[in-house]
Amino acid sequence: MTSQLLVGNTFPASLITVPVTITPITMDDVIYAMGNSETLLSFWGHTNTISIVNKLTGYDVTPDTERPALEVGCYGQIILNGFEFSELYTITPLYKEGFRPQIGQEMTPEDIVGWTVLHYQFEPTVSVKD
Repeated sequence: MTSQLLVGNTFPASLITVPVTITPITMDDVIYAMGNSETLLSFWGHTNTISIVNKLTGYDVTPDTERPALEVGCYGQIILNGFEFSELYTITPLYKEGFRPQIGQEMTPEDIVGWTVLHYQFEPTVSVKD
């Protein structure tokens, strides 16, 4: 069992400062990982899909604060609430072709045609901050 698992709806490429492996996985894979962690931490930024993902996964992905900001540690690890992570997961909705929700627009399960689930693994390196 892992102690903490970090999950969000998307991850900004600007925070990648070390080599990273990004692997598409299934929803079942991330649900299994959630179930094998002691603590689930979330950097979910779009509230319009939280309730759908909570129901879909059976886990609460609501972050402790609204739109929490991630930090990058001196070795390229991702930091949230003082916890360091060398891996994280994103669960991103796929919408109907040509559709993009308005800011704050609540989504229904019918608006979503699928999910992209990614597992990010960061390779520790020498200090990236001088």
